[in-house]
Amino acid sequence: MNQHEELMALLRSSATVAGAVWAVVALLLLWLAWRAAKRRDIRVHKRYMIIVAAVAAVSLEAWLMSLRYPQILPEIPEGMVGWVRLVNYISIIPLVGATLMILARWRESRPTELLGHFNTHHRTYGQAFILLWCFSYIASLVNTLLLL
Repeated sequence: MNQHEELMALLRSSATVAGAVWAVVALLLLWLAWRAAKRRDIRVHKRYMIIVAAVAAVSLEAWLMSLRYPQILPEIPEGMVGWVRLVNYISIIPLVGATLMILARWRESRPTELLGHFNTHHRTYGQAFILLWCFSYIASLVNTLLLL
């Protein structure tokens, strides 16, 4: 094995481990944010959600980079490729939704504005998005365990 192959193997394994660690941390942060929302502790809930959305955006960027540079991706069995892609595509939906909800709160949008819709229905969207996000992170963990 030459140096290039060793470096690629190291990148593949570290990306897999980093993805699994992020999924566990994200699930914990989502749970903490959910509890803060239940307690109506808006400041704490907002902080957790900003952290989750920001790191999820970085994670999405890393996944998009891996599409450009497939040699850093772990070896995915042919039967799992569609499932792995589906899980990644599903995770984009709550990321976009959470980003829009954060922007709506940040800008204090009125109900007549486009972002104001997300302020008005914040709880409903939050419940739907957290289910999708938890599903995608749990599925990512299962995928990682199957790939190891």
